[in-house]
Amino acid sequence: MAFNVRAAMQRKGKSQAAVGAVLNLSQQAVSRRLVGKVAWDIAELGTLAEFLGVSIASLIRERAA
Repeated sequence: MAFNVRAAMQRKGKSQAAVGAVLNLSQQAVSRRLVGKVAWDIAELGTLAEFLGVSIASLIRERAA
């Protein structure tokens, strides 16, 4: 999931700070989620998907092996 979020952020040109501002999280808290140290919660994913203009499903789907 973290990979998908990072990829979507990169495609949309959004920084950790911008994501943090939308989610009311610090940049450090966003970073911990992006490296998988802290799990995203569903409410964060919904807000993030809307902010990035993508579906929640695209953020949570597993990558092909």
